[in-house]
Amino acid sequence: MVPKALLKKEWKHVSLLIWAIFIIGFIQFPLMISLKIEEWKTDQDQPFFNEHIPFEIHSAFSGNLFSIVLLGLILGLSATFIGKERNSKRHDFSLALPFSRTSMFMTKMVLGLTTIVISFMISYWIGYFLIAQSEFSYMLTHLDFLATFVSPLAGYFVLFTFTMFIGTFTGDARSQLSLSVIFLLLPAGLYLMIREFWMVHELGYVRFTELPQRLSWPMYLFDNSFNLLDLLVPIIFGFVFLALGLLLFEKAPAERSGEFIVFPILKPFFSIGILVCSFLLGGLLMTAFIPYNLPVSARIIAYWFGALLAVSFAWVISKNFLGLYNR
Repeated sequence: MVPKALLKKEWKHVSLLIWAIFIIGFIQFPLMISLKIEEWKTDQDQPFFNEHIPFEIHSAFSGNLFSIVLLGLILGLSATFIGKERNSKRHDFSLALPFSRTSMFMTKMVLGLTTIVISFMISYWIGYFLIAQSEFSYMLTHLDFLATFVSPLAGYFVLFTFTMFIGTFTGDARSQLSLSVIFLLLPAGLYLMIREFWMVHELGYVRFTELPQRLSWPMYLFDNSFNLLDLLVPIIFGFVFLALGLLLFEKAPAERSGEFIVFPILKPFFSIGILVCSFLLGGLLMTAFIPYNLPVSARIIAYWFGALLAVSFAWVISKNFLGLYNR
């Protein structure tokens, strides 16, 4: 059971974000589908309309600009639950309460997940009801629930648990937000950077897998091509992030709140990771601005120049602003 006192405490600080999630969720499907129905009334006499019915019904329930806004609100909700609390005296106050850290973390998780799931389900089924009661109800036979309902729901689940997990080892809201965005983009970004390194140095043919796409959690909000087996990936990882987040939240040293990383043992890993990613990104950006028809040696020199320049900047920032090299 989640203590009511903790629920009231968390609600006081995140109520505005929760209402924003419900409002954006309501706009996403009911409003957009209402506009779609009016568009269909205009186009239904056109000869191409019947051929495009599967596309039209899927586009009505697919991710759009509002999904991006919801993603931003989820990031903000997670950062308010953990990062912003550690930025202020609320963290010390929370630790003084007669509740375990497990209860605190699960209260945040339950409140956040309940908000996200309920707002999405209400919005989705209101949109479904609007079409079912219209003259275009026959179009619902072409609706793929796995792609338009299960996939986004699994995506929102893993996105929230992932951003909460990031917050358990970061010391403030800024580091939580920045690392959440970086790690959300990392699978696809790392794929592109490694492929560019491989191609510039002509290391031979290599077949890249679809794994980066499956580990890019925002893709589940927009990509309708995932099958049932693919959707097990975000669900499993969601529970893994929840378990790891609970473990780290219980072990996080309170005296290090406000630092970039609260666990000193993780600093070497982040230091190395930042330098490696900066190296690959710097090389990628440099080769993007030079002609592709240059000799291989010139492209390699340009790649290494950009890579070493990026590493130098990353080292200065990590040392002077992030404190990753400070003991």
